[in-house]
Formats: sequence, C-alpha cells, structure tokens
Amino acid sequence: MEWAEINGYTFNDLFRIKEGNHPIIVRMVLQRIISLETFIILDRILGCGFNFNKRLTDIIWKDFWMKICKYSPFININLEKCKKLLREKIKREYKYAICGTSK
Repeated sequence: MEWAEINGYTFNDLFRIKEGNHPIIVRMVLQRIISLETFIILDRILGCGFNFNKRLTDIIWKDFWMKICKYSPFININLEKCKKLLREKIKREYKYAICGTSK
C-alpha cells in the first residue's frame, strides 16, 4: 500500500479496470512488486478476481487467472486475521478510508 500512496493511488484505484486494461494490482503482480500470494489473499478477502475475470478476456489475464486458481488451494491463511490486518492497514494509511467494523 505504500507503493500506491507514493504513486498517488487510492486503495480502490488498485482494483479499477480502465478501458479494458489490467488493474494496477494485477500489473503489480506481473511486475513482481507484490507476490502472487499477496494477490491470492486480497482476492480471498475482496473477491476481486471473479470481477476481473468477467471483464478481462486477453491471454495474459486468462493465464494469470488460471495460475491463481491452481495455486490458491495451496495457500493456507487465517482469513479473519488477514481481514482484520487489511482493515487496520487501510485505516492507518488512508486517512479518509471507510472500513466496515463488522467481523
């Protein structure tokens, strides 16, 4: 998230698809700014991958999504703990972010 803030993006900007281009978060994985595992965790929390899959049709995305789907079952996480950590990080780093407090 530090990268996003330094480059003038909000958290939501990372997940926007503009004009059929890959969202910033996907480009960050492809450029190895963040790991595949980080993307998988964010996808489990936010469900962003299925939305991307509905809107992106290019071969790069299809290969990427297939890799995510095959690799994801091997990533074991405490989802509730990850949700809590993400919520706290967003509140701390984005002053005006609104994060739900329900568990």
